[in-house]
Amino acid sequence: MQRRITTLALTSFSTDQLRETVRGSDFEHTQLSEGPFCGRLLRSQFGDSVLDAGSYSRDLLVRGTFPADRVVLGYILTGGEAGYFNGMRLAVHDLIVIGEGGAMEPYRLPAGTQWIAFQTRRDLLEREGIPVPDPSRMVRYSGLSPEALQLGQYLAALVTPGRTQRPNSTLRVPGNGLVLEEELIAAFRRAIDASRDSDPRRHRPHCRDRSRILRQVEEFVTHHLSSEIRIGDLCARVGTSQRTLEYLFNDFYGMSPRRYLTVRRLNAVRDRLLQTESEDVSIAAVASGCGFHHTGRFSQAYRGLFGELPSQTLAGRSGFPSTGIDP
Repeated sequence: MQRRITTLALTSFSTDQLRETVRGSDFEHTQLSEGPFCGRLLRSQFGDSVLDAGSYSRDLLVRGTFPADRVVLGYILTGGEAGYFNGMRLAVHDLIVIGEGGAMEPYRLPAGTQWIAFQTRRDLLEREGIPVPDPSRMVRYSGLSPEALQLGQYLAALVTPGRTQRPNSTLRVPGNGLVLEEELIAAFRRAIDASRDSDPRRHRPHCRDRSRILRQVEEFVTHHLSSEIRIGDLCARVGTSQRTLEYLFNDFYGMSPRRYLTVRRLNAVRDRLLQTESEDVSIAAVASGCGFHHTGRFSQAYRGLFGELPSQTLAGRSGFPSTGIDP
């Protein structure tokens, strides 16, 4: 059985393209940091397993659910700073095991982070002696051991094909896919066995309340993007102080709650502009529907985040000329 590799180069922020980052998952992406977006995705299929990998030039917020029929083993291969994954601090070389259908709470993926997601059958992991959490549960393991670093070196070799390829290409690499599958599962087992942080219960009491607050904020913002949201009212709704909320957002997302609201709304505008099927699009109406009631600064903020004007986003849609006017 041969190993099959597919690569994809991303040249602009698109929720549709990013939705397929992990096969069988259902993720939503929000661009957090300003500037033009680019990225690289890779998918390697061998045996009965799939290895996905990716990295992006801008901070993203990712939320959603993992595949319902596979266990996912995630690994942070490279990155400049740690992020929080479902309330657990996730640093470079850390490993996380996610049961079938697990939900990802809003996770800030820092720019430059190279992530790995290996999905396989539960019975293959259990046969190798890897403890697998119940469906929808997840466990984090520290990446401080030599075995975790060795796992990273093995993964880096798998996601860096030793040949030149076109930005978007599919190729077949000689080799026995079943052997690679067995070797990779064994490498994960050695890293997990050597972990200094294999007990997930250490994290639960400390992280539960923070995760609850952020989850409630996310739900409220998602359903009230078009309305005025005051930070004080938001704090009262989730039962925390403004100082605590500021700390949580700066620690988890790298920005203030107010900036986060703006970024979420800008991403919502972009998504609607890209998804609309009408040629006659009012950018001002779309912006207003996402909470930008003062249009004077909207285009400037949009260009600052995405590196282009809203009208350029419309013009870039396949098959549609731009008829929008930037407010």
